Amino acid sequence: MPPVNEQRLRTVNGAPVRHDGEYVLYWCQMSRRLTHNHSLDFAIERARELKKPLVIYEGLKLNYPWACARFHAFLLEGMQYNAAVSKQMHFNYWPFVETPEQAGRGLVRKLAAKACLVVTDDYPAFIVPAQTRALAAKVDAAVVAVDSNSVVPLSLLGKRVSAAAHLRPRIHKLFPEHWPQRAYSKPSLPKSLHVEMDAPFEIWQPPEDLAAFVSTLPIDHSVPPLEDIEGGTAAGRKQLQLFIRQKLPRYVTQRNGPDAPEVSAASGISPWLHYGHISIEEVVEAALNTQPGWSIDELNRLTRNKDDYYCRDSNINGFLDEAVTWRDVGYHWHYTRNLEAEGKTRSWQTLDRPAFNFQSMDFTPSKQSTLEQVLPDWAKATLAKHAADRREFNYTLEEFESARTHDELWNAAQTELVHTGKIHNYLRMLWAKKVLEWSASPDDAYAILEHLNNKYAIDGRDPNSYTGILWCFGLFDRPWAPERDIFGSVRFMSSANTARKFKLTGYYDYIAALHGKPAAGKLF
Repeated sequence: MPPVNEQRLRTVNGAPVRHDGEYVLYWCQMSRRLTHNHSLDFAIERARELKKPLVIYEGLKLNYPWACARFHAFLLEGMQYNAAVSKQMHFNYWPFVETPEQAGRGLVRKLAAKACLVVTDDYPAFIVPAQTRALAAKVDAAVVAVDSNSVVPLSLLGKRVSAAAHLRPRIHKLFPEHWPQRAYSKPSLPKSLHVEMDAPFEIWQPPEDLAAFVSTLPIDHSVPPLEDIEGGTAAGRKQLQLFIRQKLPRYVTQRNGPDAPEVSAASGISPWLHYGHISIEEVVEAALNTQPGWSIDELNRLTRNKDDYYCRDSNINGFLDEAVTWRDVGYHWHYTRNLEAEGKTRSWQTLDRPAFNFQSMDFTPSKQSTLEQVLPDWAKATLAKHAADRREFNYTLEEFESARTHDELWNAAQTELVHTGKIHNYLRMLWAKKVLEWSASPDDAYAILEHLNNKYAIDGRDPNSYTGILWCFGLFDRPWAPERDIFGSVRFMSSANTARKFKLTGYYDYIAALHGKPAAGKLF
């Protein structure tokens, strides 16, 4: 078993590896899978070297920001799958689900006290950076964070960029070296380390009726579980294969057209990628394997074009530019900010409405607005110049949340988000742009978008969901002419232009079905 690339490893504290520890602990925070996982590969590697058992701890608290039945159910379905597979793989898999009767406070620290070292996921967003720093500051064992986010280690992508065009050449240059270093599809422990260990707490046993179990927990039940998708690696792979067979061959021409999910060419795999139930490496491999006999020699290393790098198929190139380049833009941007983060972290459960702080990379309240922290100077200047412009419409959070605007298409997109946990890719951009146009200020618009996206989106609270929203305020974009009211030089989008660009009948029929109303015609 070759060693994990050192460029993926980040030592979070200065503590040593304790050779007298009882086990190697893998604290599975966001790469919630037992294959194609560099974090797990490294934990196995260290267990082999130290001749110690491996313990995999995957936990789920009650008080994470925006905790609700929708996210809990998806995560628990993934844990249910991991529990079944871990028995076949002879892993000590210790799942923990917090309940009012069984609190999880201090549990990871307790496990770390007996560990040789702690391996965890170097995920650069949501609560993970703060949790990792907090544990590293409190334990005597080494804490190592492993980047399992991308094909190319994020540490090798250089300084933060202002556009995808600046990151793409770096990825293309490094991809050939790191593609052969993918994580293992079937990781395994030496038989000598198949030592069954008892957890110092009551391991979560998946109930027969998962929905009934979730309904008993003190979380937000106004956002219910989704009926048409389930969490876990097996479900993620099923969605991936459906995309590869039915949608990838028409990706370039039909991806942007809003329609029902069974018609749209969008991949639909973001929920499983977000929760780490499947790996981006597995996704890329599945796409490239559609080309008979594809090898790394097929890469067009001389191109400066995004459309012909991976192979000669435009659909594969288009999909992989989104799945690799654009995804890495968001992850790398968060990763570099995480390395720069300073200050102590604060607990998040006391906050009425969480707001992520990009200076400290946690949920500590900030005196400076998010847009002031992160937008390029030109975007901040143009939005400030037009902050006092008259708004023809000025909606409250409650009006946005209940889809009570004057705009039929916007209401449809918000309805899709509330009912299905997602918005069609193209409409998500329009959805955010209109909130900017119809809010009292850019800062108010951002706060509304963060809340709505993170409350309802099954793939929200993700590096790419944050950078996707911020793109609508000018991040990773450039000034656009003509200068407009409210937007200034920030790119403008309208429902009228979208309706002229796409045939929306199928999308409206789909939304009407979500409402249980007759198809076609006005919805609101």
